[in-house]
Amino acid sequence: MNPHHRLLRPLIAVLGLLLLAAAPARAQYVASAPARPFPGYINEWLRADNPYMAAWDIGLNVRVRFEDKEAAGFNYDGSGADFRSRGTFGGVSLENSNSYVLDRIMPRVGYTDKWWSFLLEGRSSDAFNDNRGDNRVAADALKPGHSLTETDRDLNLYQGYLALGNQKEFPLSLKVGRQELSYGDQRLLGAFKWNNDGRTFDAIKVRYQNVLFGVDLFSGGVVYVAAIGRAGGTPYANAGNGYTINPGFSNKLGEELDLVIGWHVIPSTQIELGISHYFRGKYIKQSLSTLGSKDADFFYLQTTVSF
Repeated sequence: MNPHHRLLRPLIAVLGLLLLAAAPARAQYVASAPARPFPGYINEWLRADNPYMAAWDIGLNVRVRFEDKEAAGFNYDGSGADFRSRGTFGGVSLENSNSYVLDRIMPRVGYTDKWWSFLLEGRSSDAFNDNRGDNRVAADALKPGHSLTETDRDLNLYQGYLALGNQKEFPLSLKVGRQELSYGDQRLLGAFKWNNDGRTFDAIKVRYQNVLFGVDLFSGGVVYVAAIGRAGGTPYANAGNGYTINPGFSNKLGEELDLVIGWHVIPSTQIELGISHYFRGKYIKQSLSTLGSKDADFFYLQTTVSF
């Protein structure tokens, strides 16, 4: 007998045993279930002995983040001096690096019934060792960067809304009050939670939902956060407006109309379309009176495929 054939037979037998052993093992494998969202220690403690507390959402979110920007221009001196070496520029000492710690504290109380719900959520933000507002002369106190919305410190209302409806029972629902608005990749509308103060809107929103599609109709305005100056502790003039070049002009910046459509063509493929039209307000017309102005439009079409 060929010696190679003598080696081949036991090899085939070993492979057969391995396949037999692997078959039941593979049949017994069960994919693990996704982790349940953590409700928070306060909610877990309240709901442990009282099932009625499951309708309540009481919690406290605390976030601390350290940021280090080297030669990145993230302070007043370096706001236009990225990538430059330290030293002097134009006779002025240049420091374009910054290391600081941001903290954000957000307490919340919410309740959900069958046909209505509410949420009250606060936010207090601060920064430590942040020289983005470290101005060198008194006149700089009125320049951008002196007061940061990320250091408003006081406990402010981040969200406060009342929601009416139950879309398992009825297709229409209503949400009124200060709320987050996030759609698609948040290119047009989003909560911007990376930022230390986030973004919310004083808005009214109506939603229609059926088994095929859902539509949101809403109207509102973004909530501007008034910063607190570190030295005096008083609100920075016009900080809440978000524009200070011509503070004597009207504070009517304009209105924006957004349309976002998302469609799952197949489970792995999503198409998203966004259209925005910005109606310029009196402030823009006054600021550009000599140059002329017009409304602005934005459009995007995006496809996402998951493999």
